[in-house]
Amino acid sequence: MIALFRDFRVADAKVCQANWCGLRNGKGFFCAFCGHDFQVGDEYRAIYTNDLPGASGNPLCCRGCFAAHVAEEGLRARWQALCEEHRTRFKWWAIHSDCGEG
Repeated sequence: MIALFRDFRVADAKVCQANWCGLRNGKGFFCAFCGHDFQVGDEYRAIYTNDLPGASGNPLCCRGCFAAHVAEEGLRARWQALCEEHRTRFKWWAIHSDCGEG
C-alpha cells in the first residue's frame, strides 16, 4: 500500500495494477472527481479528506481536476459535496462507502 502523499506522482505499470479502494488489478485507480482511469504515465495524487465530517476516504485526483477545482481546498469542498449528494440520493452509499460517517 502506498502511504498518503501530497505531491503528484507518475503512474507506472505496478501502480496501475495495484489494489485500490479494495478493488483488484487497478480497477479502483481512477480520479474520484472526473472518473478518468489512470494509465501509465498519468500524474495523480491523493487529497486528504479524513478530517472532513462525512467525507473521509482521501480520494485520488488527476492534474486536470486539481487545476480546475482551485487546488486542494477546492477539491476538499467538492469531495464533501459529492459525498453529501450520494448520501442524499443513494441511501446505501452512507452504509457502504468511504463517505459514510465514522
